[in-house]
Amino acid sequence: MFVDLAMPGIDGWETIRRARKLGLVDAAVAIVSANAFDKGLDNDVGVAPEDFFVKPVRHTELLDWLERRLGLRWTDTAAALPAVIAPKVMQAPSRDRLRALDEAVSLGYFRGIMNQLDDLDTEQSECLAWTEAQRVLARQFQFEAMSRALAEAVSAP
Repeated sequence: MFVDLAMPGIDGWETIRRARKLGLVDAAVAIVSANAFDKGLDNDVGVAPEDFFVKPVRHTELLDWLERRLGLRWTDTAAALPAVIAPKVMQAPSRDRLRALDEAVSLGYFRGIMNQLDDLDTEQSECLAWTEAQRVLARQFQFEAMSRALAEAVSAP
């Protein structure tokens, strides 16, 4: 269960207390807050500092938390992914545009990534093959692969 501390009506702490009264004592709980100082707060609901996320939540932190708290074991599905044309043979966008896309990718912000790719298609149509390859990766939440492709594109001559 992910709970924001600042919610209208009742706050996140009270939401957790009520959930526990309803018998949800075994539910994994994470706090999401824009305030980094909330992480160090003592609380009466037993939420440990490692169960706090500071907004914006990075996808890698979320995946690590899910693995720890739910006992998950991730598998590499990259081998099962459809072949994507290698970015080296495609026209990559300008470095300025790549920086904006990289910011959305580093946050794991899917909608922001797709918006950036749509903007790139409009502004730099010569990069359509490159943006489509990135779109395939984004739809499969392969953000690390996107980061590698972005780094390669930035370092290309």
